[in-house]
Amino acid sequence: MMQNVDIEIYFSKFKTFFKENPKELFNLIGKGSPDEFFNEVYSKILENDEKGEELELTQKQIIDIILKINKMGYEKEEQVPNSIFFKTKFGDICLN
Repeated sequence: MMQNVDIEIYFSKFKTFFKENPKELFNLIGKGSPDEFFNEVYSKILENDEKGEELELTQKQIIDIILKINKMGYEKEEQVPNSIFFKTKFGDICLN
């Protein structure tokens, strides 16, 4: 029961930070849906708890969530880029 309180407190603080800093949220998730982002974060927190790990998300876990909600992840590995250039909000990146 206590662990559920810890989960809710951590998630509430996580979500509150981004609600108070919407530019940071946009910079982090780009075109991704904030609701989808928070749902994925909550799921990952629960998963960490079930595994007996720290509730706090790692940088890699957050990056994986961002890639997933922006549909840029490894879910579609079979797709081969038709160009060696990848467009980002920071400009083109060469995948060579």
